[in-house]
Amino acid sequence: MSVAGLIAGQLLPWWIGVAWVSFLYRDPAPGRPAIVLGYGYLAGSFALTLWMRLLSALDIRFGWLSIALPLLLSTAIPLASRVYGPRALWRERFAARTTVMPRMAWAIVWLLGALIALHFLLAALEIVWRPLFPWDAWAQWATKSHVWYELQRIVPFLDKTSWFAGDGYTDAAPMYPGNVPLLQVWSCIALGRWDDSLMNLPWLSFGLALALAFYGQLRYARGGPLLAMTGA
Repeated sequence: MSVAGLIAGQLLPWWIGVAWVSFLYRDPAPGRPAIVLGYGYLAGSFALTLWMRLLSALDIRFGWLSIALPLLLSTAIPLASRVYGPRALWRERFAARTTVMPRMAWAIVWLLGALIALHFLLAALEIVWRPLFPWDAWAQWATKSHVWYELQRIVPFLDKTSWFAGDGYTDAAPMYPGNVPLLQVWSCIALGRWDDSLMNLPWLSFGLALALAFYGQLRYARGGPLLAMTGA
């Protein structure tokens, strides 16, 4: 795999979540495209980690086929509806009526959008360029992701007493939940190698998803584009 694989791996949760959320959430209210995109990623990434947990429980090794293929096949139902799914959402976004606002208000909306885009660009560059740095990251999150990536399955992390008494793995916080490391594991599987910087790309997607969801919620509450973009 390569960078192309990494990008495809990051798009997988978006695709799964958007397909299902757009299928289940059919309210044609203002802000629906942003809501579906935002909550779609959150739902898709959570579904990804749940599937990886199931694979590990069934003693099936992590890999592109074992993780991605079943999840992609699961979107056949919403996509087969021909009404709800990523394509329909794209059409809906551009078929929406243009909101009437003064030019100055639209200029502020676009300025805020540019500032948000700049923020995400800088965050992306930091992820790509900066090695794994924060204490919490390499002392108790990346420890699990590295072990699980190398073993291609989930293994328990033990408290210090149990670790001294037997054979296993431990770190600074063995009781921490596994969803964060699992997303990092999937990033490295998609890339085809261990990389403790690029594995953090899901957090860029999370930030974008939260901004989209918040924008969509304010539009759903009948807030105008200016209010919604300010909130985002």
